[in-house]
Amino acid sequence: MAKKIDIFGSAKPNDKGKKPDGKEVVHVDGLEDKLLEFDFLKAQIADLESQLAATTDIIKNIGKEKFIELYEKNKKNPNTFYIQDGKGCVMIIPMDRYITLKDSERVNELINKYGEDIVSIEEKFYFNNEVLERNMEEIQRVISNSRKISDEDKMNLLVKEVKYSITKGIIDKLNKFPDKEAVLDDIQPVIALKNCGGKMAKGGKLGDDIIAFVYE
Repeated sequence: MAKKIDIFGSAKPNDKGKKPDGKEVVHVDGLEDKLLEFDFLKAQIADLESQLAATTDIIKNIGKEKFIELYEKNKKNPNTFYIQDGKGCVMIIPMDRYITLKDSERVNELINKYGEDIVSIEEKFYFNNEVLERNMEEIQRVISNSRKISDEDKMNLLVKEVKYSITKGIIDKLNKFPDKEAVLDDIQPVIALKNCGGKMAKGGKLGDDIIAFVYE
């Protein structure tokens, strides 16, 4: 005969002083409204951020399109301009800041596509501290003539750090490229979106300034 399980006898006592994760719970009288308000506001912010991201995505595509149109019309970087419809207005602010280049393979792709001027390469040299400390006394002498430092340590004494970046000012030189949209997609300049506020007589007032990025 199967053993009968006493589910009531095996039930664990409820510890009201702790949450299921084991953390202590401190009860504060009179704070319920603020605690609930905090939860509500956090949820509202999350929802608004989601809505803002969706709206920004729409404006960013239109902003890029109009940026290229103005660039071709004026034959130069239009810099800051406004997008407006009725009382709605958003300021488009192109910046001389670009996507981070993380590897030499991507750098070579851009150079092959647009030429060497599209990328800047910065090299920094610094001492390998481990090797420096191990050979401090000899390093105070003429390193190149020292026979007590191994050839391997001599080769590894300096460490080279290479940093790649889109060349500053490229956004002002887009006229040299036949396909401006392709270049923008590749270098991804940061373009800030800001509400117009009182900066335009017909501009809509959306409250506090909202900053978003066309390219993230």
